[in-house]
Amino acid sequence: MEGCKNIHSGKHFLFIEETNDEKLLLVIPTGEVKPLNASLFEDLEEVNITDLLNNGLITQQQIDGYKKFVEEDSIRLFKEIVRSVEDAEDVDFICPACGKDTRLGGQCSWCLMREE
Repeated sequence: MEGCKNIHSGKHFLFIEETNDEKLLLVIPTGEVKPLNASLFEDLEEVNITDLLNNGLITQQQIDGYKKFVEEDSIRLFKEIVRSVEDAEDVDFICPACGKDTRLGGQCSWCLMREE
């Protein structure tokens, strides 16, 4: 995991990603996720969450906020994948070996098992 320190306050922030407008998406000490100007922070570096927490440099709220963001982002990505598959249902995916509808393309599971 990466983190950075605010140049002025010395507080540590957990890094999520860079945005297109020279901002960093960070988990702030209250646990909120906010885009902040990259120029306000020292360079990103690999951090040890346990050490930072034990030394009082990050808060439990930050860890919880990071976990929540990752969980919500994973759910969002999963939903996008499901929508893509649902949108592709109108497309016929035919097994080249037997001609059956495979739903996802390539050989059907029956033909793949027979080859083994």
